[in-house]
Amino acid sequence: MLTVDAVFWLGAAVLAGGVVWLLRGGVLAASLPFAAAALYIWLGAPPPPDAPLAARLSAPLETLPPAGIIARLENAVRADPNDTRGLRLLARMRAATGDHDKAADAW
Repeated sequence: MLTVDAVFWLGAAVLAGGVVWLLRGGVLAASLPFAAAALYIWLGAPPPPDAPLAARLSAPLETLPPAGIIARLENAVRADPNDTRGLRLLARMRAATGDHDKAADAW
């Protein structure tokens, strides 16, 4: 048979356990923003948005990726469609990057 003292101590133990879990949950909830900030610092910031194409293509040819060189060649060929040197370079660049269908169109 449970006495009043036993019920009191049992209730106190359950309450103490509940408070411990409540404190653990509070600590976890409070530490989540810090964990998120640490993860953000570790993984880094998202990349900046892309610059407009004209600004990227005005860079020196040595710094452009192959797609940028092809875009500049396409612009030059569009400006002067009879430029055979530009068409040959465009065809060779497209073939070098594996775009053989468009390379054949440029020939």
